[in-house]
This record gives sequence, C-alpha cells and structure tokens, in this order.
Amino acid sequence: MCIFNVIKGNISKGLFFFILAWFILSQEEFSYPPKAKSLPLSATIQQIEHFNSQQNYEASVALLLNALAAHPNDNNLTALFKRTFSMHIYNQISSGYKQIKLNPRNTEAYLIIARSFGFIGDETKALEILLEGTCANPESTELWIAIGNIELKASRDAEALSVFNEALLFDSQNSNAHNNIAYIQTHSADKRLINLDQALKHAIIATNLEPDNSNFLDTLAEIKFQLGQTNDALSIIKKAVTNSPESEFFKKQQNKFENALNYAK
Repeated sequence: MCIFNVIKGNISKGLFFFILAWFILSQEEFSYPPKAKSLPLSATIQQIEHFNSQQNYEASVALLLNALAAHPNDNNLTALFKRTFSMHIYNQISSGYKQIKLNPRNTEAYLIIARSFGFIGDETKALEILLEGTCANPESTELWIAIGNIELKASRDAEALSVFNEALLFDSQNSNAHNNIAYIQTHSADKRLINLDQALKHAIIATNLEPDNSNFLDTLAEIKFQLGQTNDALSIIKKAVTNSPESEFFKKQQNKFENALNYAK
C-alpha cells in the first residue's frame, strides 16, 4: 500500500505509525476519543483484538493511538496497527457497496468508498466509484467536488476546472468550488488556464461565503499579489496567519508580501 511507503524510510517505524494513527483520526469518519485509561500492554492488545472481532475499528485505533504513544517501537503494536487499518479500509469499502445496493442515491456511501480507495492509493478506483455516483446522483455537488479534488491532485487541471464549474451549476454558492477554481486559474502549470480576473471573482465569492477560512484567504491574497495589489495581499494574509498561527506556509506568504513591499520602496 503506497500510504505505508511515503515516509517510512525517513522516520522510525513506531513514530510513523503514531503519525498515521493521528492522520486517520483526523478524517471525517473518525472523532478524537477521550484519553483511554492506562492498561498493561497485553490487556490493551487483547482489548484491541476484541474490538476488531466486533469490527469496531474506531475504538481499536483509539486504543492503538494511546498505546503507540507510550510504546512507539513495539513491533506487535505496529503490526497490529497495520492489520487494523487494513481491516477498517476494506470493511468501509464492503459496507459502502452494500449501502449503494440498497440505495443507489446514498451519496455518502460513494464518498466513503472513494475515500477508502484513496487511503490505499487507488485513485482510479476512487474516481470510478464517484463517477458511478454521479450517474445516480447527478446533482450531488459533494460527488462533483470529490471528483474535482482527485483531478486536481493528479495535476489534471483542465479536467478539475471543468468539474468544479459543473458543481457550480448545481450549487452556485459552493465555496470549495469557487476557491478551487480560483486556485487553478492562479497556479496552474497550464498557462492557458490562468485567468487572474476570473480567479479574483471566484476567490472573493469563496471568502465572502467563508470569511474565516484561512485557505480561501490565502488564495485571495495570492491573486491580489499577482495583480500587483500587494498591500491588500498583505492585509488578507495577516488574517489567515491570525486564524491559523500554526501554519508555516501562511507565515512564508506574509514574509513574501512584506519583502516585496520593502523591495519596492
């Protein structure tokens, strides 16, 4: 599975699985659990196996997260985590297909399957199930946005732009579609897609819909900067930094705009 190969060569095995556990828990289908009571490791593993037998993988991952924090280099825990993760993914896929068979208009089921295929690096399968979903649910903006995100991730900018515009036909106030269109029209390697004036219009709509979304603010700030409106760009990115002080990227953007203003003096 490619998800297990991205960074495992650069950090310890225990730390890798700890990071991966945190990543999984941050996804929509999981919620952060309360801190588990401290148990002997053998009892923890036994409890995890019990949860796995009941297909309660969220509870298993919660316990594994705590256990890996305390025992980051334990081979049994890392193997158990990998096995639990795999079982969860394939259980999600199987469950999703069953739900679709019962109700082909269940958009959440298509999204769950696609997200699961994405976890194991099979973007082709993810795209296939989402396209199947749009046949049964042609007006589902969630499905169109998910398709557009896959196209964007694969650097198929023209296809992504077309999909996000399709989403706006069904929901003209979809902030993600507006922001993603603005992003493509500002950053695409395909210069034929660059259109700063159109990008500005979409970015303004996106930030009006979600004025505290730091990613949207960054998109708008970058457009302002490329249009030569550096003072406006700096003011906007400062808000993004205030909203997301942990983001080094937004701070780098602020430094870039400040340096540009100082150079122009």
